[in-house]
Amino acid sequence: MAFAADRQTLNIFSGFAQDEIALVKDRLSLTLGSKVEDNGYTGFEFEPSARLLWTPAEHHSFWASVSRAVRTPDRNDNGIILSQPPGVTLYGNSGLESERLMAYEIGYRVQPVEKLSFDLAGFYNDYDRLESVEFGQSPTQLPTVPGTIPMHDGNDLAGASFGGEVSATWKLTDWWRLRPGYSFLKMNLHTRPGSTDTSSVALAENESPQNQFSLRTMMDFPHDVSFDLTVRYVDRLALPAPFTPVGSYVTADARLAWRASKNLEFSIVGQSLLQKQHAESSSTELLGNPQTQIPRSVYAKITWQF
Repeated sequence: MAFAADRQTLNIFSGFAQDEIALVKDRLSLTLGSKVEDNGYTGFEFEPSARLLWTPAEHHSFWASVSRAVRTPDRNDNGIILSQPPGVTLYGNSGLESERLMAYEIGYRVQPVEKLSFDLAGFYNDYDRLESVEFGQSPTQLPTVPGTIPMHDGNDLAGASFGGEVSATWKLTDWWRLRPGYSFLKMNLHTRPGSTDTSSVALAENESPQNQFSLRTMMDFPHDVSFDLTVRYVDRLALPAPFTPVGSYVTADARLAWRASKNLEFSIVGQSLLQKQHAESSSTELLGNPQTQIPRSVYAKITWQF
């Protein structure tokens, strides 16, 4: 792997502004905002958002939002030279445009009784100009590795994803709370007419889990001692060859803490406790790297606020 340019200097200018407008006091509010950016790859980018919050009663609230986001190309996308077996070389494309997203979200929160609340949320994401891998010479970079088949980065994927989340918070006692949750994600992507990419759709559609469950328990004991335990189930990733599929897994994280004073806390944290190690993503076999395994870990932490 190499880059077309030995070194590169980039200038990025960005800013963000937001305003919350009370349309009906304590009942209806509108939040408008936008990020603006000027970068060395794609120039000026505009990312506005709008969010509406309606609270018709004390224990009911609805919200909806629409926003635009982009992912700008990076140095890999623009100038990489990546030799891959058998006899293929991937070249960057400095003419790439930003990947674009229009996101639509809606949600509802209700508290039917004092000790129980529910949150529901749904989303629909519309994607355009997603990165693809095309056969042929790059429009902006000449082949430099003789005897190999050239490929290059493009912007020829599009599509949508949709899904939702549901969670609850149940206060069993003054010192014990439970928080179960479930999320669902489905992606439907396609190549644009004229694209020669035959693998990116299957990879992108399967590199995020479709179903996830979690259950978190939070306990507050006397003498400022607290204990949190989260059990998670994550769905399998049915990735296409040559990427290694990732099986579903169940794991747990735990945290035991003692707040010695207002500004000082001692804690012990355990992560991925149910197995010695497990995979959460595919290997980058095209670069010759093995699949990364997330190990069981335990660490101590001291937090001092001043």
